[in-house]
Amino acid sequence: MCKIRKFLRACGMVFSDDYYLRPSPDEIRWIQNLLGGLEASDLGIVDGEIENGNGDHRQGIKYIHLYDCNEFSMGVFCLPTGATIPLHDHPGMTVLSRVLYGSLSVNAYDWIKPPDSNHPNFGLVSSTFNDKICDSTSPASVLYPRSGGNIHSVTALTPCGFLDVLTPPYSDAKGRPSTYYSEIPIPFLPGFVILEREVGVPKNLSVTSAPYNGPELFLHSAISMAETREENVYLPKLTEKAAERCEEMVKFMEKVAYKNVEERSIILCSTKYKNVTRAVAMAGQ
Repeated sequence: MCKIRKFLRACGMVFSDDYYLRPSPDEIRWIQNLLGGLEASDLGIVDGEIENGNGDHRQGIKYIHLYDCNEFSMGVFCLPTGATIPLHDHPGMTVLSRVLYGSLSVNAYDWIKPPDSNHPNFGLVSSTFNDKICDSTSPASVLYPRSGGNIHSVTALTPCGFLDVLTPPYSDAKGRPSTYYSEIPIPFLPGFVILEREVGVPKNLSVTSAPYNGPELFLHSAISMAETREENVYLPKLTEKAAERCEEMVKFMEKVAYKNVEERSIILCSTKYKNVTRAVAMAGQ
């Protein structure tokens, strides 16, 4: 199985929109390491050439959609030299990123006091890093809801492309809207900035879609132990006792799922099966 499919499968095992099943630090590191092994060619991107779908290679920010579900979304942003994705946040999200080609500069902040009901349009942030340069030799990065540079802007130093994995993804309905900000410096507090919420998308930001030319991507709702072992997809090892317990739970859930014909019960079993399969995968071989 190709690297991008293995990576997608790993994300499907680890990420969940259930608060109590959020990834552990070890799981995040595992996904981060897998992401770091991906290259532009694994996604059908050759020499940074991105088309609009009709052979047109005109300049502009392009977005290649790879995959999305309730648990996570995945895509590639391709920027021409000098293009900027303005300052924006990722509310309640963990985001993993990998520069596939070219180089870019990142400015990032984290909340000290986010906007609230009393001050819905303003918040206080501290600088996480300024003009950090990343390229295809840089390790995959990860940011969290309150650390790692959750609010950031990206500027292309050369034609570049980077893969983003967002978990959970943006959702207005679930309180995770995409919000842009403008910076108000505080002269007497170096390293701190007031952010003002902008209404809508900045006028100077234009992103168009581009076709995905890599291997077909799909994710089954359940991943069998045999498939997991054959592909050598595994997370940091658990104890043998935990692994045995997970095996027993998988067998039990399979039995219940096959015998119960009520649709709701089958759905519940499928959900539990996925979570148990994820736990079994953590046990390794």
